[in-house]
Amino acid sequence: LIRGRCTEVESGGRMIDSILTNTLLPAISREFLQRLIDAQPITNVQITVDSDEFQYQFE
Repeated sequence: LIRGRCTEVESGGRMIDSILTNTLLPAISREFLQRLIDAQPITNVQITVDSDEFQYQFE
């Protein structure tokens, strides 16, 4: 999914950084913060793609 969104050679790694910064990290951060509040540790994060959307599984 990340590679499919990086279609412009000129942008180099900036597009990858943008996807990580604006899509993956906010979703993961929200879950980490909520689990921190609830005192539920996270030991594993699995990221998959379904229907062109990132899916997250936290353990």
